[in-house]
Amino acid sequence: MSCLLGIVDIIITNKNATAWNINKVGGKPDWYGSKQPSDMFCKLCGRNQVLVVQLYCPLEGSPYHRTLYIFACTYHACWNKSESWMVYRCQELDKGVTAKVEEASKTKSSRPQQDDWGTDGDDWGEGTDEWGENSVTGGNEIDHLIADINDGAGRTYQQDASCWNNEDTDDNFVGADESVAVVEQSEINKEYNTENVLNLQAMCIDDIDVEADAAKALECSNHVLAEELNIQPLDGEDCIKALQELQAGCHVDNTAADQAQICPYFIDVFEEPLEGVDDIKHVAELLQEYQRKEGGNIKDLLDESSSGGTAGEKYEKTHPVHMDQDFNKFMKTLNRCPQQVIRYKWGGEPLYISSAREQGSRGCGHCGGLAVFELQLTPALVNRLRFSYTTGPAVEFGTVLVFTCRDSCWDGSATYRTEQVVVQADPDQHLFA
Repeated sequence: MSCLLGIVDIIITNKNATAWNINKVGGKPDWYGSKQPSDMFCKLCGRNQVLVVQLYCPLEGSPYHRTLYIFACTYHACWNKSESWMVYRCQELDKGVTAKVEEASKTKSSRPQQDDWGTDGDDWGEGTDEWGENSVTGGNEIDHLIADINDGAGRTYQQDASCWNNEDTDDNFVGADESVAVVEQSEINKEYNTENVLNLQAMCIDDIDVEADAAKALECSNHVLAEELNIQPLDGEDCIKALQELQAGCHVDNTAADQAQICPYFIDVFEEPLEGVDDIKHVAELLQEYQRKEGGNIKDLLDESSSGGTAGEKYEKTHPVHMDQDFNKFMKTLNRCPQQVIRYKWGGEPLYISSAREQGSRGCGHCGGLAVFELQLTPALVNRLRFSYTTGPAVEFGTVLVFTCRDSCWDGSATYRTEQVVVQADPDQHLFA
């Protein structure tokens, strides 16, 4: 697997929707539903940690979605310390893979039972004949029952109709004279109710002075509010002072809210160019330019220089004595792409910024298996880790190395796993302290 490089892309705004499968710097973490830790505090100072990087990095051949969340403490005293960082790994079974597995298992489990179902078919056939005989008998009884019900309903309907047509029946109906009386009384009640409603509306309109009542209500409410809050009239200077205090208080609240997240950016990912290709191309261009100006063959010049008094000597590649070999390799590699903020190579070798390495366990703290290098953050990321209200970086480091479980251990009841973090400070950090 070649090394993948991540560089900072455009800023994430409210118009951009993010999810757990998005690579980003800062912002709020996008968890897998309820799968999120509840104890995201710095082990050194106890303060809340903030999201530095979120990476969606499923492993090849795995049926799980997989995301790494890298958190850090922004307290200045906790910078450049491994204990102030935390990496959470969350996974979720890919529904597409799950559906294919279930479909395959159903197909596999149904094949051996086809013969049994075919054998049982004769019994179902016998049962069908018996059900057919019972259905005929049952049908005749139901027909007779429906006929009886219809006859009874018809007789009842005719009986009721005769009652409706019988004018001498006093128990069920009101007489003609009484019906007229009821209608007249209804008209009287209707006129009375209408008159009362109109009078009530007129009375309400005459008694209400909208503007006077509104002013009176406002005066009363202000009086009650002033009494409850014990507010005294302020002169000009006191009023300005009060506004300044209010503005300062609002600024503090906004700052506290902004501290919850670093300004978010998308991360663009691409493969690292092969080592030495650009250098060789550049050297070839210089040699061609030299040969064009001098007019000779560069090969003859090299042979001539090697046949002199120092013919037996060869160029020996050396480094300054004071130079840290790891730091030299680190800087040389990063200079090929100075914009890189993340280097990702699962199972590869990390780039150490200093030979002063932490000697820690490289085993998984959950399953006991081997932990392998997966990714590291580079110094170019520091300048991107800022809050919206500050100008300096939110956290500083030389490089952050992340080691994860080689088997990416997981079970159905797990909500997250913690992974190992190694933080190395910039060797020249003491010069800027």
